[in-house]
Amino acid sequence: MKHRLFLCVFFLLALGGSLFYFQTNEAAPQDVTPQLIVETVRQHQPDVRFSTKQVYWIEPLGDSHTIAFVKTEKAHLLLVLQQTDSAYRIVRLIRQAPQPNDWFEGRLLEVEQKRYLVVYGENRSQNLNQLTFDPYKATYDGKQERNVPLKDIKRTLDVRKKDSFHTIQALPEAFPRSLFFDIHAVDAQGNEQLRRLSNTLD
Repeated sequence: MKHRLFLCVFFLLALGGSLFYFQTNEAAPQDVTPQLIVETVRQHQPDVRFSTKQVYWIEPLGDSHTIAFVKTEKAHLLLVLQQTDSAYRIVRLIRQAPQPNDWFEGRLLEVEQKRYLVVYGENRSQNLNQLTFDPYKATYDGKQERNVPLKDIKRTLDVRKKDSFHTIQALPEAFPRSLFFDIHAVDAQGNEQLRRLSNTLD
């Protein structure tokens, strides 16, 4: 009797464990690896070629999107992928020429009805100390367009002693769609070294 009871309990535990295993496996999202990035781009953009070693970073963007930066000798690529079931498709591919020295780019992106500021670059000379993001909104009074600064919401990024850097910052929904950022890179003495304007989403 005890033997039968033991077998019954063992069977139920095994069955429950199997069900839990399949459920968690089914629900678990697929990990986005450099290899997956390479294969997805090769499938959708066969003319764009790079290796896994050239995928510098990969970050989640919302619940079903992924952003990645790829650096080759011929181009820098910013990729936004969307997961659909078990596959991925390219939503955005932003290409720019390689930069010889210190550089950075600021991009405003919108996915899943949410907006993000994505800033990425390199500090190979170690001369850059900090990035400051000054937000503005573009307004039109019927005659001309004006850029109005948004006060008390400045953002900064410390890039000291970093050969490369990136940051992804979610933006509040209250921010206007005409928002853009004036981004300054300064050295340790506070002298401006680089300056870039982000895009807007209007």
